[in-house]
Amino acid sequence: MNKIKNYLLIVAILFSATVLTAQDAAPTTKSTKVSLTPMVGWQFGGRAQFYEGDLKIEDNVNFGGLLDVKVGYGTSFEISYSWMGTSAYFKSYVPYLSNRTMDLDVHYIQIGGVKDFKEGPITPFGLLSLGLTGFVPEKFDTAVSSEWLFSVALGAGMKIMLSDRIGIRLQGRLLMPMNFGGFGFYAGTGGSGGTVYTTVPIVQGDLSAGLIFAF
Repeated sequence: MNKIKNYLLIVAILFSATVLTAQDAAPTTKSTKVSLTPMVGWQFGGRAQFYEGDLKIEDNVNFGGLLDVKVGYGTSFEISYSWMGTSAYFKSYVPYLSNRTMDLDVHYIQIGGVKDFKEGPITPFGLLSLGLTGFVPEKFDTAVSSEWLFSVALGAGMKIMLSDRIGIRLQGRLLMPMNFGGFGFYAGTGGSGGTVYTTVPIVQGDLSAGLIFAF
C-alpha cells in the first residue's frame, strides 16, 4: 500500500507541474474545452518470460473512459482509466512451482497529453501518457499477490465530430508497464512454492472506440 501511495504522489506531482506549465503557455483568448468519453475496446494481454516459467495473460474486452481538457491550440491533457477482466496461465519450468491458471483484473490509470495534427470535424491525433498499472487477482485467489507498476502509453487515433457536442473517438495504444520491482506471485501447492520475479516489462496494447461528449 505504501508503494502505491508513493507512486500516486509522484504521478500527481508530475501531472500538476505539467498542467501549470501548459496553462502558462496556453492562449488566454481561447476558452478551455472539456470532453468526457466512455470507451470500450479489445486489449492484448501480453506474455512475460521468467527464469521460473512463462506467464501468458489472455486477450479480452476492456472498458473505461477519459476526461479531456483542452489547454492550447491543438493540445489537450487527459486523465484516463481502463479495466480488463481476464485470466492468466503460468507454465512452470522448475519442479518447485506448479502450473496454474488465475483470474486477473488489469487496471490502467493514466495522465498525459494529446496532440491534434489538424483542426476540423475529422482530427487525427497522437498521445503520450504515464501512470499506474495494476495486476490484481480475484479476491478468492490468495496464492497470487497484486502488483502496481509505473506504466507508459503511446497511442494514435482519430476524433470524428458529428456535431459541436457529440463525436466518435477511435484509437490504438501501446501499453508498457515498467517492471522496476518485479512481477511476483506464489505459484506453489500443498504448502510449497516460490516467488516468480523479473525485471522485464510486459508489453500490452489495445484498440478501442468511444463516444465523445464535449462541453
